[in-house]
Amino acid sequence: MAISKLPPQRNRTANPKQFDIDEFEAVESQIGSARDELLVLVKKSPHDALSKFKLSVVNGLLLRANALLGDNRPLADFEQFDTEVLPSASDSAMVLGQYLAALENLRVKHISQKQGWWYWADGGGTTGRRTYSPRKLEK
Repeated sequence: MAISKLPPQRNRTANPKQFDIDEFEAVESQIGSARDELLVLVKKSPHDALSKFKLSVVNGLLLRANALLGDNRPLADFEQFDTEVLPSASDSAMVLGQYLAALENLRVKHISQKQGWWYWADGGGTTGRRTYSPRKLEK
């Protein structure tokens, strides 16, 4: 798998008071949708390369996720796929799965439970904006 390696960036951890909930929810949803689409391709032809268009979409999502995750990226030396060597659908689906797990870990750090409901937290308490329970608790 060809990856684009960039030096790790320091001091980019997400601050709860500066956490962009709207951006987080959009990125998480879009990565989940892209991964679902890739999993369909994986079942048909797991070793086929992504098209340049699909790769640009995936890399754009990874760029946005990296901004949210900061130093908590799931793959420390990975920023995005190399555009010169197209990754396979299975490689892309695997990486997006890792990002979804890292995003869920970040989400859990920014939510709290109050009276049986889960809310986004702003560092000093809940925001009043509801969310779903941590995925590990749903099973």
